Amino acid sequence: MDLTPYLKDDAVGTLFHDYNLDQVNNMQITKQADVILLLCLFENIFSLGIQEASCDYYLPIPMHDNYLLLSTHVALAVDI
Repeated sequence: MDLTPYLKDDAVGTLFHDYNLDQVNNMQITKQADVILLLCLFENIFSLGIQEASCDYYLPIPMHDNYLLLSTHVALAVDI
């Protein structure tokens, strides 16, 4: 799914103008940074390679319309 129109929109949650919650839940789109947050909280458990691969994988798929999400990605990037 091309998220470009939603990522460029200044408003938050515009994805839900076109899709309902059930549809979004069935797409590979994340709103939260749960995996990245776990990597930050338990950084000693995960190897640098896993942290880097996870960061590379999860960076492009969230909507990034939440300042906490982007800051979590930045925190992991700084750790890496």
